[in-house]
Amino acid sequence: MKRLPPEVYQVLEEWRAAPWRLKKEMLGKNLGRLGISEGAFYALARRWGYLPERAGRSDRGRLSDPRREAWVREIMALKYAPPPGVRTLTTEDARRLVARGKVDPEEARAIMALPAGTINRLARDMGLVEQPRREARVEASRPNQVHQMDASFSEHFFPWKREGEEWLLKLRPRRTKNKEKLERLRVICYGLCDDFSGYRLARYTVAAGESGLDSIRFLQWCWEANKDHGPFQGWPETVYLDNGPVAKLAAFRRFCGSLGVEVKTHEPYRSQATGKVENNWRVAWSRFENVYFADPGWESRVISLTELNQEFARFWRDWNQRPHRRLQLSREEAWLLINRQGGPVSVAPEAWRRLA
Repeated sequence: MKRLPPEVYQVLEEWRAAPWRLKKEMLGKNLGRLGISEGAFYALARRWGYLPERAGRSDRGRLSDPRREAWVREIMALKYAPPPGVRTLTTEDARRLVARGKVDPEEARAIMALPAGTINRLARDMGLVEQPRREARVEASRPNQVHQMDASFSEHFFPWKREGEEWLLKLRPRRTKNKEKLERLRVICYGLCDDFSGYRLARYTVAAGESGLDSIRFLQWCWEANKDHGPFQGWPETVYLDNGPVAKLAAFRRFCGSLGVEVKTHEPYRSQATGKVENNWRVAWSRFENVYFADPGWESRVISLTELNQEFARFWRDWNQRPHRRLQLSREEAWLLINRQGGPVSVAPEAWRRLA
C-alpha cells in the first residue's frame, strides 16, 4: 500500500487546519516545494480523504430519454392550439397539461423535469417554431443624435365630455362593447426618446386617431425649450418613426430636410426595430395609468386633459432621474453631456411656420 510522503502529509494537514481565506495563500507557498500542480494537490486531497469525492450524475454515460422529441412535439402542438386572436399558452402551461394527460406517473414526472428553455430550444432545432428575427436597432453615441417617436392609444383613459376648450376624461379597466357617446374619439399618447441618454417625454391628446398635425405639434413641444420638460430641447440629427401619418407627410420631410434632420422609418410590420421605444413605452404608460385604479373612487373620478398632462410630466421628470443603462449618471445627466459638444441646436419658432 502506497503511503504519503511526509512533506505532502504535512502540507495536507496544514491546509486542512488553515482558515478558509488563507488556504489559497498557504497552498501557493508550498506547491513549488512539493513540485506538483494545484490540480494534482486537490486530487491527492480527495484520494486521501481531505476533500469529498465529486458528486457524479446518476445518468452519466446514458443517452437522453428517446421519448423527449415526441414530448416536445406534443407540448408545441398544445401550446399553439388556441384559435386565432387568443394568446398562445406558455411553454410551462403546455408542458403541465401534456404531463397531466399521461397515464404513466413516471413519464409525467420526466416531462415535468424538462426545463422550459430546453423545450423551446429543441422546438427551434426541430423546426417546430420560427426562429426569432434579430433586429439591427439604432444605437446613438451622443445626445440628440437620434430621437425615436411613437404614438399609442391609452389603455384606460377615454374622453367623457368637453367643457369649452378643455377635455374631461374618465377611467375604465378596458374597452367595452357598450360604446361611449364619444367613442369615435380616443385618448392618444405621443412619446419621444433620446436614444443615447434614454431621456423620455410624452403627452396625451384627444383625437379620432394618430394624425400628422398632432405629431408635429408634439415634436415642436419636445424640440423647443419648455419648462414642462426640463432642460431637454433641440432637434436631432435623425428622427426615427414608424410608418404613421407624419412620416408620410411630404411637407414634414421637407421641413426636416431644411433643418438637416434625417427622417428614418422602419419597414412595415417590423416595429421591433423601434422596440426600445415601443416596448418600454407600454410598460411605462401602464405603470402610470394603473396607479389611478388604486384610488377607491376611480370609477367616478373625472380628470381634465391638462391635469393629466401635468401629472404625466411629473412622472417623466422622476423617470429621467433613473440611472442610465451604461453610464454612472442619471438619464437627465447623460443627456446634459450635450453641453460638452456645443449644446443643443434650438429650433427657431418661425421655422415651424414653414409647415403652415
